[in-house]
Formats: sequence, C-alpha cells, structure tokens
Amino acid sequence: MNAQPDSQMPELPKRDASHLYKLQCHPQYGFWTGVTKDNEQVLLGTWDPELIAVFFSTQGDFLRLQRTPLDSQPRLFGGHVLDTNGNKWEEPDLLFFMTEIGYRSQTIVVRRFFVSTVSEETAADSPWDRSGVGIEDLPWHYQEVLNTFNSHSENEKNEFLGEIREWLIRGDFVFWWAADYDVNQEGEVVAS
Repeated sequence: MNAQPDSQMPELPKRDASHLYKLQCHPQYGFWTGVTKDNEQVLLGTWDPELIAVFFSTQGDFLRLQRTPLDSQPRLFGGHVLDTNGNKWEEPDLLFFMTEIGYRSQTIVVRRFFVSTVSEETAADSPWDRSGVGIEDLPWHYQEVLNTFNSHSENEKNEFLGEIREWLIRGDFVFWWAADYDVNQEGEVVAS
C-alpha cells in the first residue's frame, strides 16, 4: 500500500460550476420551492422580519434576491398553502406574494449559489455561521477537516476522506436557510 505524503491530499470528486442541485419544498423548515407565472424558478419563505425570494432561470442560474418587509397588518386574503402531506401553513404575507408571482409548487434545479443576508463585517466574524441562503458541497465539519488535513493522524485522514467521498458520490449537499440542512441528491432534507 502506497501512503500519500503528509503534505499531499488525495483527489476527491469535484462538482464544477455547472453542477445542478435539486431542492424540494420543505414548509416545515420555512422554505418553499416552485415556478412563477414567468417560468422562473423560485425559492421563498419568511425570514422574520422579511419575506425572502430567490429567483433562478430555467437553466438554474441565480437571477436575483428579493427582500420584502413583512407586513405587520393582516391582509384581506383567504387561503393557505398545503404541503405534500396535506398540512396547512398559514402565512398571509407569503400567500399574498405567492399569488402575485403565480407560484406553482415543484422541485427546483439550480446551480450552487450563496446570498448573504448580513453585512460583510458580521459575516467575516464567523465563516461557518452562515446568515444567508445558498448551497455548499460539504458540511462545515468536512471542510474543516480538509482545511486542517495535515494535523490529523493517517487513520483519521483515511476515515474522513472515505466519508467525504461517500457524501460527494451520493450527491449530498448543504442548503443554508437561516440554518444548515443536509440534503440528498433528490432535494430532500435528510438532517438539520
């Protein structure tokens, strides 16, 4: 068995900028996915004190972030959103916005992106305390292992590399929406 020199990390599967990620609607975590009447893909939800909407092209490219203050007054709008399990979600501002954009619930397919919801100074304080919306290939603890690779024993390196390879091959990724969610290749949240 040929051991890798300490300073050289073995190749891991890579996802280039054209890689597409599926993301399903998960109202229980506060976000919805779908398509608008203009055929843009959209990811949206309430993020107190705002409604956040992230728009993508049909090819999955990030188009824009829209932030709208939540209205403190109830709107005269009846209705509710049903998730795939038939649960009702009462979000008057969100429902009004969904109606305005002609929202239709469906899985979206997008490229990796990240949009911060805080100032650059705040974000610089803690790179793993992500205050924003986006996709990353690896969870923070795997990235930390790669950043400190040479400080680990050979056994730890082999174990971590095996786990990271499996994660990438399975198509798993991290979705950030006020917290980090582990998501599988079908776009389902599998851990939070």
